[in-house]
Amino acid sequence: MSAGGVVPFDREVREPHLDAEQEPEPGRGAPSHSPPAPGSVLEAVLSKRQEELGERTYDVDVPGYGGQLVLRLQPLPPGQLSKITARAQKLKPGEREMAANTDLLVAACVEVLGRRAPGAELEPLLPGETLRIDEQLGQTLQMTAKTARGLLLELFGKANDPVIAVGVAAGEFAEWCAQANEDVSENLLGESPAARE
Repeated sequence: MSAGGVVPFDREVREPHLDAEQEPEPGRGAPSHSPPAPGSVLEAVLSKRQEELGERTYDVDVPGYGGQLVLRLQPLPPGQLSKITARAQKLKPGEREMAANTDLLVAACVEVLGRRAPGAELEPLLPGETLRIDEQLGQTLQMTAKTARGLLLELFGKANDPVIAVGVAAGEFAEWCAQANEDVSENLLGESPAARE
């Protein structure tokens, strides 16, 4: 515990009723399988695919801020979504969907950005720093939540129903990811000699 009773986010942060397998890790996660051998064909293929996907981002306006607070998301690495889903399945039926949705957005969030005024350019909340859904964001925005899930729900707290708002954002992001994956597959197939024939 750090000063003020806040659990540092650089260690695993858990909801009081969850064990380590059920709580999300703030920020980007690792694949649920072992990484491919260095220099292998599989490593080259996955690297190319991730390179194509990694260039794409999806911005989610946080409800209640008039477009001035935005989560910038990127597609998850291979295996991460299944890991999130498996972790959520261990929860009680009424908690599964909320946990999966919040964990998805937390894992996919590469930066929380802001605008000085509606329609202005997005910029970091703290100049020169990248804020994610973590302890630093909570301190910066003077939030009370102590977990990544709690912070996300608190961010969405101005919505009529934060859980539904998070679910809608997660659903729209998942649809965007599916389309991005399809586009990348088509692009990569277009590079194939077989596709050119």
